[in-house]
Amino acid sequence: MAVTFFLAFELCSGNAEKHLALYDELDRLGAQRALRSFWWVKLEDFTSTTFRTYIKQFLDEQDRVFIIKNGGWAAFRPETNPLDN
Repeated sequence: MAVTFFLAFELCSGNAEKHLALYDELDRLGAQRALRSFWWVKLEDFTSTTFRTYIKQFLDEQDRVFIIKNGGWAAFRPETNPLDN
């Protein structure tokens, strides 16, 4: 059963080749852009953590990503961590 994921990211590294690959992959997955750097996509066989790990191959160490799935989340270099509050 497909589940909706929300994906927000900051592309900070300037690696155009990698970032174009990210947009190509989002297109291949059927993702839809809601805002400039906020997308949603329906996927099967992913958790928020496995989707984050999958997307990281299209990011550099300076980039950031935040994944939300039906109440679960995973992030790569978030500016704040909701669990710290």
